[in-house]
Amino acid sequence: MEEDNTESVTSLPKIQKKREPLKEHLNSEDTKWQKDWLLSVVAVGTLLGTLPITWITEKLGIRWMVTVYGMLSSLATLLVPFASTLGFWTLLAVRVVQGFGVATSYVAMSTISEEWAPLSESGMFLCLISCHFQFGPLLVMPIAGELCESTFGWTAVYHIFGSVSIFFFILFCLFFRDSPNEHFLTTELERRLIGDGKKQIFEADKNSGNVPYLRMLTDIVVWGILISNLGATFGNQIFNQLGPQYLSKALGMHPKNAGFAAALPFLLAAAIKIMAGPISDKIGKRLSERTRVILFTSISQYFMALLFTALVLLPKDQTIAIQACYTAVAAFSGLWQIGAVKCAQLSIRQFSASIFSWNTFVSYAISFARGSSRLAPNKTAEEWNRIFIGIAVSQVICTTFFNFTARVEPRPWTMDDDISEERINKNNLNEITNS
Repeated sequence: MEEDNTESVTSLPKIQKKREPLKEHLNSEDTKWQKDWLLSVVAVGTLLGTLPITWITEKLGIRWMVTVYGMLSSLATLLVPFASTLGFWTLLAVRVVQGFGVATSYVAMSTISEEWAPLSESGMFLCLISCHFQFGPLLVMPIAGELCESTFGWTAVYHIFGSVSIFFFILFCLFFRDSPNEHFLTTELERRLIGDGKKQIFEADKNSGNVPYLRMLTDIVVWGILISNLGATFGNQIFNQLGPQYLSKALGMHPKNAGFAAALPFLLAAAIKIMAGPISDKIGKRLSERTRVILFTSISQYFMALLFTALVLLPKDQTIAIQACYTAVAAFSGLWQIGAVKCAQLSIRQFSASIFSWNTFVSYAISFARGSSRLAPNKTAEEWNRIFIGIAVSQVICTTFFNFTARVEPRPWTMDDDISEERINKNNLNEITNS
């Protein structure tokens, strides 16, 4: 997630044409649309990467899928400064490739937790593995803010994070394996503990090459999960990518301070998520699984809607109160994974990766459509207020729909031994997604 956040702090690199500086007219229409496209076009790469991701995962496995996507994205990050010397369109193409890595987030999170997490500790595992949503902005925003104000300049942001990402993807490829049975460090006891209760559920479809897309798309539970993701993403994408701009442009914070202020909420969010994971697993004796899923989703999204409304109502000179609400928004956002994402894993089981690839597609379609110049062209507090009200309303509607449709029992089509007659070949996925 590092590559997805660098541009939010650096805003717009100095584009050069034919190796000569291109004069930046910050108030010109040309530069405004260029900034908007550079911020939004990473979503195009994510959308393109999402379309074949289920097929690639089935053919290569999660290990190589993540490695290939991640290395492409990391190399593109390294090339951003050089691409900026070749002109706007070259830089735009590199930004598209940067988006490939983001496409892996939900699919990897679902598939890895499905294979590696014991059912009794799925909440804890899901919280830990989904902390990358918080750690990415937490690392990038303050460091990028410092570097942009230093003698190293904005180019150092891309060189450092591109290099760090390559290093960690190499480590991932060396040490990760798709399942405990394939890993050279797991013991027989560990494999039995991880696999306890899973075999009966997954065995029937492990050898199947197709996914029952038609039955998934006609299941109200699936639509509840997708719509919940729509509401959650609408708020998260704004804060992940445009949060520093809100603090610096609308509230007048110095870019360096805005980077730190935007990163603080993600530290709190990670801490709350890590504490909430074990709680989700331990309260099972008191609350049903469905109640827990709805509870954590509701706490996350309804409180976020309330806090977005508070950001609108608070006077802009109340900076401490605004910062507190801003921090709390990110903190509550992390609980959504314990709710809706866990619901998808429990109810859709072995096909949850397909759902999460659709979630990623929808998420970054929103990201592309919501460029900062379109939503807040003048970066005023009044424009941000309209954005916050829209987010709050969408979160309430989407979460309420999810609460009525959420189920945690495996859907009937995940348990069938033979559902080939009602399956759609994976080659038709693009048509379904684009319809």
